[in-house]
Amino acid sequence: MTVQDRPIGEPVALREVTRATAREAVVGLDVARSLVAAVDGAAVPQTRIARLLGVSPSAVNQRVQAARSMPPARPGFSGASPLEIAQRYAAGELEWAQVLEELARWPYEERQMVLDDVTEWNVAGTGDAWSELGIATRRGYLTYEEYGQIQQRVEAAASDAEG
Repeated sequence: MTVQDRPIGEPVALREVTRATAREAVVGLDVARSLVAAVDGAAVPQTRIARLLGVSPSAVNQRVQAARSMPPARPGFSGASPLEIAQRYAAGELEWAQVLEELARWPYEERQMVLDDVTEWNVAGTGDAWSELGIATRRGYLTYEEYGQIQQRVEAAASDAEG
């Protein structure tokens, strides 16, 4: 499923906003990482980048400094976080099968369970990877059904690991 295939009742214009904001987010990450790779990895002078972009060397330096604090994509994953992976999916860069596989094997920290009449996952969270999936769902990068599929895969893997 892609962002274009979201539920029928959702207005097309809203789906386009979701897709555009996801693209905007990942483009910013890609630009930042490419600047760091050019300056630090390929030793491209910042003055050359400044000429290419039509900005001052100082502006390039500021952007590179800020970009250096951003985490790189995690090895074996399409992003540095579950939110970034969901954004890349919503932007149309990734297929659902790949997203499901990556987010199902993400190294999540163990969650506190909420016990009522039934056991439920604490989706609200406190800034961890599960919270990022909740944010991705609320922003429309993932559907609630997709979130549920990820959760089921993670729970199944945890059960298999326990015995």
